[in-house]
Amino acid sequence: MDHFNRLNVILVLFFLIFSASLAQAQQKKSYEIIPAPDLWYNDVDGIRVGVQLKGQVPGTFEDGPHRIDAGVWLGTWIPSDPVSYYFNYTQPIESISDFGSEGNVQVTTLFRAGFHRHGVSFTKRWQQGFNEQNYVETGISYHLEKRFNLEYAQYPILWSDDWNGILSPFFSYQNENGLGRINLDFKGSIQTLDNPFTSAVIAASQTIPLGEILGFKVRFYAGASSNSADPEYLFSRSSSRQIEWMDSGFTRAKGTIPMSFLNGGKFNIAGGANLRGYSGSDFQSFDREEPFLINSIGALNTEFDYPSPLGRMFNNIPFLGEFLSFRSYMFFDAGTPLGITENEIDNTFADGGGGFAISFNVPDSSGKPRGFVFRYEIPFWLSDPGAEQSFRYRSLFGFGAVIAF
Repeated sequence: MDHFNRLNVILVLFFLIFSASLAQAQQKKSYEIIPAPDLWYNDVDGIRVGVQLKGQVPGTFEDGPHRIDAGVWLGTWIPSDPVSYYFNYTQPIESISDFGSEGNVQVTTLFRAGFHRHGVSFTKRWQQGFNEQNYVETGISYHLEKRFNLEYAQYPILWSDDWNGILSPFFSYQNENGLGRINLDFKGSIQTLDNPFTSAVIAASQTIPLGEILGFKVRFYAGASSNSADPEYLFSRSSSRQIEWMDSGFTRAKGTIPMSFLNGGKFNIAGGANLRGYSGSDFQSFDREEPFLINSIGALNTEFDYPSPLGRMFNNIPFLGEFLSFRSYMFFDAGTPLGITENEIDNTFADGGGGFAISFNVPDSSGKPRGFVFRYEIPFWLSDPGAEQSFRYRSLFGFGAVIAF
């Protein structure tokens, strides 16, 4: 039995033993486990059937000690690895925790969609009063990760096949200021095993309401990875890095979003530099196995909201209007490689157009977004259209908010 299989067996046994001990505690009414059925789909597992589990001390409402977030699934097409799981254990540190300002340690292990990740993290949060949307959060994590089955990957050329040990400091700030709301996020990645490399991204977003019916959003983004960085840590113009695709069930395995949508240039995955008009040429380069990837990029994204009858109809739906919203907007994106490494082109890319977005959001206990955003956009102008004309009708569907709050 190789090291990979030994590790997998050990982790599954740990998961089962821990679940059994929690079940015993639940019988004593000192702990409760709340199950929920779960169905999903990708082109390797087929319909993935499973159960999600929330564990907590009764009456703490996801804000107490010994919190569990877990799940286990079976792929109905019975692939080579039919069973997948996710397990996260959170323990607050009482000496540095207060209401809304928790410090905690988390242990996470997952084995799903052809991807391993196992690690530990420390997080400290400071919240202003009872407003969960105004906070500072920082911490550091260390985890081992590996894409062990490229059959799940939309674009195998964008992945390495070795273990990485990633040390990752992170910081997040969100608050109100004189213009509206501001958000600042930073994340670093330091590979500590063979083939060491570094990577870092920073993004700052600002909303600027212009009366009751108009609004302006602006986002600045910068990211850089060293010359030796693995392809999943490199940058495209239009989307988030491949390593970040593992954070969403919509993007962690091929087929949940049909590959014909991606390869046909009709779909955008929000994240990274977000030059949404270049989604088609980027994804087509991935499909040809001639990926347009760069080691660094800086970008500006802007959106101008304007009123529409459909938006007023959505926002006035009783009860659902609190969670469901509709936006109509014009957008402009621009970005360029930063020239940090030797292998980067010297060019600036820009796009502009209009779009519509429907979002459904139920914030979690810390006030962070928990939902989805679907977009339909028309990037009618590209500064560097290749063989196309700069001005033409382009139809683009999207998932995720380009400028999120």
